[in-house]
Amino acid sequence: MSITRYNIPMDHLLAPTRQVRAETLYSLMNNGWVEITYRNGKGQTTTRTATRNPAIVRHYAGDEELQALRISDHYTASILYYDYARGGIRSFNTDNVIEISIPAECPEIAH
Repeated sequence: MSITRYNIPMDHLLAPTRQVRAETLYSLMNNGWVEITYRNGKGQTTTRTATRNPAIVRHYAGDEELQALRISDHYTASILYYDYARGGIRSFNTDNVIEISIPAECPEIAH
C-alpha cells in the first residue's frame, strides 16, 4: 500500500505588492521548508526547496550562511534563502515568484 502525499499550495498568499509578498515569503521560510517556483535571472522557471529557518540552516550549513541570512532580513526586492538541492545560499527576485507550497515531506524524512 502506498500513500500519495501532495504539497500544500500557498499561492493564495502571494500578494500583488512587493512588501506584502516579501513579508509572506519571509514568514513561510522562517518557519521551515517551502517549495518556491520562480523565474531566475535568465528567465527560466526553476523550483527550489528553500528555508530561512535558523535551526535548519545551522544543521545544513554554517555560521557564515546563517549570518548572511540574518543580515538580509529586510530585503524586499530580493530574498536570500538556503537551497536544499544546491547546498548553499541562493536568492530570488520577489517579483518573479510564480508558486509557493509547503512540501508534503520535509527533506529530513524524504530519504
